[in-house]
Amino acid sequence: MPNVNVRISDEQNTKLKKVIEDIEKQMPEGGEVSNSTVVRKAIDNFINERDRVKLTFDLNSLSEEELKALYGLVVKMYEVIPKATWEGSPEAIVCDLMESKFINLMKSISNLQIEKGYLNKNGTLK
Repeated sequence: MPNVNVRISDEQNTKLKKVIEDIEKQMPEGGEVSNSTVVRKAIDNFINERDRVKLTFDLNSLSEEELKALYGLVVKMYEVIPKATWEGSPEAIVCDLMESKFINLMKSISNLQIEKGYLNKNGTLK
């Protein structure tokens, strides 16, 4: 079985110890929880969450109005991302990945709108 080394801050370590203690108090006698248990669960959660967040668009098949609507929604969602308070957790990584996906989607939509003649080269409406 592969070995994973994880560096965490002192604050995370303190919180982790507290969580492990709380879990162990609730477990039947003989049950055990360790850092490895938590890391394995975090990795599973990260993978499952990442696999769940998939969005696919055939941008070429969308009309001008659909592209405008989609772009508007993506911009609004992108504006909300910085308000997230997930720092220091696996969700923060997902948030960072989502932010880059939104930026890439906005660029793709803009480029397609320019290519189809819906926008000027500088990104302004015609």
